[in-house]
Amino acid sequence: LLAAAPAMPLPGDAVRAELAAIWPRLAAEAEARGTAPDQAEAQALATRRVRLGLLLSALARRHGLVPSESDLQTAAAALREATPEALQARALEDRVVAFLLDRAQVTRREADAAEIAAALR
Repeated sequence: LLAAAPAMPLPGDAVRAELAAIWPRLAAEAEARGTAPDQAEAQALATRRVRLGLLLSALARRHGLVPSESDLQTAAAALREATPEALQARALEDRVVAFLLDRAQVTRREADAAEIAAALR
């Protein structure tokens, strides 16, 4: 769904910051596999994460969603070593996802593997 959305301009600083935040993990995972980290893949992941964050923030603003104290405590327990900004972002993400799931209208239909793969691109 997010990949199919029209391209929106992203703050370059946000993408660079996200790339810097995820690069150590990606590099460690690549090293564990005995491969070199893929810079293009990392850039694409950082871009998707920034787009998702902007989308979640917009939905939260539009629908007046804010993480509750309980949401923040749950996030804190899961992310003890994270920064306050990361805790806020995680709690907000959880709140927006719960909001969307609560309002989602799910329909079932048959799909073959090629159709599913195309939808995931």
